[in-house]
Amino acid sequence: MRITNRCGLDTTIFQTITIYPPPANPTFLPSGVPQPVICNGPLTLEATPATNPELPQLSFNWSTGETTRTIVVTQQSIVSVTITNTTNGCFSNGSILVCR
Repeated sequence: MRITNRCGLDTTIFQTITIYPPPANPTFLPSGVPQPVICNGPLTLEATPATNPELPQLSFNWSTGETTRTIVVTQQSIVSVTITNTTNGCFSNGSILVCR
């Protein structure tokens, strides 16, 4: 980075930066289960990032207001979740249509 002040004096600064990738997009259901989901009764959804699903620094924010990895859906709706890596602030999101 080159910084120039108003008097025309400049300084070059070298700083190593780390670029973190976002968590992988979440999956909601086991592979082989078609989406959108047609269900009768409650449906359990689990937001699982495809890579490193057990990282303790992941937080979950569902459109239902819940903040756990797993939620139970009882009504027809479009449900979305944002997974955030609380260490570096990177995030990913996904959504699913739950039908009756």
